[in-house]
Amino acid sequence: METALKEIGAGVGVSCENRSLDELSDCPSSNREAVEENVQSPTSSPNSLRLLYDVIIGPIEDFLQGDQLIVFPDGPFCLAPFAALSESIRIRTVPSLTALKLIAGSPEDYRSKHGALLVGDPCMKEVPMKLSQLLYAKKEVEMIGTLLKITPLTGRNATKGDVLKRITTVALVHIAAHGCQETGEIALAPNPKRTSPIPKREDYILTMSDVQEVHVRARLVVLSCCHSGRGEVKAEGVVGMARACVLVLDPFWCHSGLLMTR
Repeated sequence: METALKEIGAGVGVSCENRSLDELSDCPSSNREAVEENVQSPTSSPNSLRLLYDVIIGPIEDFLQGDQLIVFPDGPFCLAPFAALSESIRIRTVPSLTALKLIAGSPEDYRSKHGALLVGDPCMKEVPMKLSQLLYAKKEVEMIGTLLKITPLTGRNATKGDVLKRITTVALVHIAAHGCQETGEIALAPNPKRTSPIPKREDYILTMSDVQEVHVRARLVVLSCCHSGRGEVKAEGVVGMARACVLVLDPFWCHSGLLMTR
């Protein structure tokens, strides 16, 4: 992935807001400096995306019908950027045939058609971790809120309890916050009604089981958090926060740009 990003010049000289749950607040951003000597010219050597295309799509290219392809990746291929491999074929990924069957079997009226939940820059002051506030995450959801005429949950209002309460009734979910490097789980403002003065993990971490238990009915989920696409690679695909959200989407939306992760 690093080689591919360098080849296309993505992120060169860009300062990114650090939304990692595993970073200290004294390192609020990360810089991607230009390293021109490592950027390979497309004419000097095959680029990484082309090599992936030749390995994954090339052998079946002559058998494809239509302009769409559904892929069930396995092992390291779960992390491959399938959407970037072809401009003529729309490539979508689903964790497994079992997951596809579960999604396809849901009733047509199961998903919400209206409403949006916008969450950005939850207040981290009470959380027992050194986490910085996310100025641009707040601006991000405020800008979307202006377009949709919806007030986002930010700061102390972006609590785990309020998010879980509202997430079951909306068609769009957009969360911009800190994410866990291992699982993609998300840090929200701690619930004000809690048993301990110092918030415990369950008071502010949005987990995979939390999302699965409340039966999210959204048609579109955007996880604009660091590591939100990560998880443990298993036989059923990458098991992480994104996986918990995949099962609430239409099967043809999975990993096609409509389940968005950072």
